[in-house]
Amino acid sequence: MCGLWVGFGVCAREPLFAAPQQVPPPESGAPIVSVRYINGQVEMRDAADQTPILMPRGVGLHNQDPGPTPLSPAIRVEAQPTGFDVVYTFRNASGAPMPLGRLIVGSFTLGEQLTQWDFHELSRPEPIDFANGRKLKYPGYVYAPVVVFSNARYAVGVSVHYPVLEYAHQFLLGLSSYTGGTAEGEGGRGYFLEAKMQNFGPEAGESRLEWPAQMAPGESRTYVVSVRVTRNPQEWIRTLAPYRNYFRSVYGGVHYDRDPRPVHCLGLADSSFSSSDNPDGWVPGNRPDRYGWTNWIQYVQAQPNWQSFMIWGPSGLYRYRTDRNNPFLFASRWLANPNTAKAIDPNVGLNLLPMSGRQFGLWWGHSVLVHNQWEPDVQAELDPDNPDHVAAAFREMDTAIRSGTTMIGLDAFHVQYVPLWKLYPWLRTLQARYPNVKFITEPLSCDVMHSIAPTFVRGWWYDFSPPPTSVDELYLIQHPQHLADFLLPGHETWGGFTFHPHKKFFNLEYDDNQATSEIERLAALGYRPAFFPDRLFSLRTPAVASESWKSTVPPDLRIRVNTNYEYGRAVRADGRSTLLGEAYEPDAGGAGGGGGDGRTAGWVPQRPTRPGAPADGLPAAPRAPARAPVAGAPATPGAVPATKGETPTPRSFRLRLAPRVDPGASRPGSATDRAGAPAPDASSGTRVSNRADNRAPGTRLNNAGGSDRGLPSAAQVREALARARGGAGRPKLAPPARPATEPAPEESTADENGSEAPRPSAPLPAQPKR
Repeated sequence: MCGLWVGFGVCAREPLFAAPQQVPPPESGAPIVSVRYINGQVEMRDAADQTPILMPRGVGLHNQDPGPTPLSPAIRVEAQPTGFDVVYTFRNASGAPMPLGRLIVGSFTLGEQLTQWDFHELSRPEPIDFANGRKLKYPGYVYAPVVVFSNARYAVGVSVHYPVLEYAHQFLLGLSSYTGGTAEGEGGRGYFLEAKMQNFGPEAGESRLEWPAQMAPGESRTYVVSVRVTRNPQEWIRTLAPYRNYFRSVYGGVHYDRDPRPVHCLGLADSSFSSSDNPDGWVPGNRPDRYGWTNWIQYVQAQPNWQSFMIWGPSGLYRYRTDRNNPFLFASRWLANPNTAKAIDPNVGLNLLPMSGRQFGLWWGHSVLVHNQWEPDVQAELDPDNPDHVAAAFREMDTAIRSGTTMIGLDAFHVQYVPLWKLYPWLRTLQARYPNVKFITEPLSCDVMHSIAPTFVRGWWYDFSPPPTSVDELYLIQHPQHLADFLLPGHETWGGFTFHPHKKFFNLEYDDNQATSEIERLAALGYRPAFFPDRLFSLRTPAVASESWKSTVPPDLRIRVNTNYEYGRAVRADGRSTLLGEAYEPDAGGAGGGGGDGRTAGWVPQRPTRPGAPADGLPAAPRAPARAPVAGAPATPGAVPATKGETPTPRSFRLRLAPRVDPGASRPGSATDRAGAPAPDASSGTRVSNRADNRAPGTRLNNAGGSDRGLPSAAQVREALARARGGAGRPKLAPPARPATEPAPEESTADENGSEAPRPSAPLPAQPKR
């Protein structure tokens, strides 16, 4: 008879392997829960009064639904003072690839009405009941493989630890509630945490995995599910301490220099302006296809208080294939027209912006949907192993950097099109080839991708069905990015905002004070404000993104900000994980906190401080006494609280009514100009979908890192702001100049090359069109 593992266990003849820190070591502290392993199921109660928190209901920890028969794992359960860990080890001894089924833990008997944190694009609490628990896919549709839910007495956090770049598959994570026998017993009906790794039937949409798990013959894998409980629901993020330890041991901290300065976002084109005379939808009066770039350069230079600009639609937009806007050909398209080609002319082109002290970027539309013509009939999902795709992408980038840009926004950089284990090494390839460019991913990336590049969060609604009923519904960003603050202090997250929906749905206009207030609000929440004005707007405040992790994370759980690209990479170019060594020092707080109830003495979650406010002045987090390592693993860090139930920062907007103006132009049916610079053929001999091959290429990359070396660091920016203050208080900026009255388009001047260059005469598009 084989021996059982220490603690709860199952019979196993070989060691259960796990990556470093994948299995949390034994934690210290007084227990707040008692855990029993009974017939392949777990029971968990409050250690003080035996309140049922998780009760066995006849459902095993690995559930085999009807459908393809998955492998059966070896399972062991390890009790912890604040919960437990389930270690699953799969071995494929067959001669064929095998699916893995789903991992399942339950039933959590906390009642029907719970709060579940939504970590999709935003970070916000949502009420749930037995009928509407939400499930999301990781990677791609949720920031990290975690689920957090709470009632008035407890918060529970469940996290899945697995090397996603190596195992190369998604999970569908979320809560379900079953009826029948599983709903009967002490504690009543409850919730089951499901982590699905395969498709069992005709799933579609959000419930279908694009990248299910398959294990090759002879392969072995380990997965860990950690469950933690805190008696202080407000400090729910403490329950995710085991995941943070695992994540940091594999991926480290941020690998780029954070820039907290606000960004002025410019839309050079809009499909509503498209016509037979203007097929690419350029803003009237400012058309670079007729007048070159002088007009836009003067527009940017006229705003001295903005230092960073991002340009959407730099090559125009499609007139007919609007479903494929923004274009992949975001830079090479310039070369098809002698006026737009001036973008790369060092004498009259966009290079003049960095020469005048402005940082500017270009938004690369649909950056992983490759095509070789304007208004494309065929586009392919980028495959980094396809040399034609790589050549097409490099052509765009090689042209773009000739304009002097130091930022590139990666539109639709998402696992919907290309899996993470291909996106990650592809972005590393771009960073290595263009080391002076900072890449920004969109939509909100998962934690792994956010560790190597900033990401963009959309903070406005652009498509309501049904329409919004109040202005408050238009403000999507109401909370800091709690998980990013916890996992990646020092992260850069852009918060995009526009007042376009106010006009569209409520006929409301904004003034400069209201715009400034919204920029400050986003900055206070820790976002780098990315504002889309539709007219000249002078920034009246520095509004740099706050270091929000100093307010959302309790002092005993804060970890140092380490941009560790100097130490070498945490993940090899082939996507397989490797240890960071000294690049990661785990924090030492206990997951239970003071007395095991998850509270930090004297600390309550706070709103991040507003721009210009002094630092919080809190001392460095105290270190707990060193504990002996378990099985060669470092001590397990504590967890973190976050601000559940916080009151949104008040907005003092007094929106004034304005007549509704339809910006649309007539759209004659004449043929559009389809001219475009040639690019490598992206369709011939190319898979439309590359999902059959889910292994990352083994390209060797250097240590370039993709940090924005030519720009001031966050510390330098803060130092400059301190000098501007001349002491305490908010920087005193000179009053902005009033915008000059703008002449009509016909009142144009000729540049030195004979091309007309009229001054701005039409409003800027208020937002990038999808």
